[in-house]
Amino acid sequence: MNRGHGGEKIFSGPDLKRAFLDIMAEASRKLKIRVIAYCLLDNHYHLAVENGSGRFSEFFKHLNGRCGKYYRKRIGGKGPVFQGKFK
Repeated sequence: MNRGHGGEKIFSGPDLKRAFLDIMAEASRKLKIRVIAYCLLDNHYHLAVENGSGRFSEFFKHLNGRCGKYYRKRIGGKGPVFQGKFK
């Protein structure tokens, strides 16, 4: 799981949620991490994943990095989008 920095609503609209899901699917295919379930709320997400490839950290780095870049390009602002490393 990870949440928006300072509780920021980083998934407040359908386009932001769709982008997250698309990026997650891309990372899942690329890094061979199986997403079993997800819960996407306005200010955070939860994932249940199977780490069959041993690239767990790389998956989350890709996911959070790409989502952060998309969010900043679309919404604006500076600094981190997510509150630290995934948990």
